[in-house]
Amino acid sequence: MNKQLIGCVALALVCGAAFAGGGQKGTGMEGSGAQMGGEPHMKMQGAQHQQRFRTMDADGDGYISQTEASGHQGLSNNWQQADRNADGRIDEGEFSMFEEDMPAGK
Repeated sequence: MNKQLIGCVALALVCGAAFAGGGQKGTGMEGSGAQMGGEPHMKMQGAQHQQRFRTMDADGDGYISQTEASGHQGLSNNWQQADRNADGRIDEGEFSMFEEDMPAGK
């Protein structure tokens, strides 16, 4: 009984130490948002993309048309690049990718 208890405690300590360390050192994942510290920043960016998308989607149909994009010079000037599936409208995913790919002010 005591050996089992000691074994369980030792295993818990080892697993706890590995979990606390993140298990990501040397994996190339450092600073990528995969660690818990990056999640709030990623959520903020996602919320900002979503808010800008909703502002541009004037009719609220879930897409940005070329007419709606005319108020956004960067999007209007790069329409073909933003409309990745070439369906003549930009959904929220395409808009988010466009904003991530385009440097600010372009």
